[in-house]
Amino acid sequence: MSAPSTGGNKLKYYLEAIARSKEKLDIYSTNLKEMLRLKKVENNREAEAYNAIGKRIGKFIF
Repeated sequence: MSAPSTGGNKLKYYLEAIARSKEKLDIYSTNLKEMLRLKKVENNREAEAYNAIGKRIGKFIF
């Protein structure tokens, strides 16, 4: 896709390209935030599991 040769059309073309890029960045940002949120939930569950195991071992030893 090459830009049109006239000034007004060229500006419109570049503004539309910027808008498309911003939409893609917004989608990417939203997806990344969701991935990080899910990873945080996963890490919290893993930490809770290790904590529960540690408590059981502690009860067994002491």
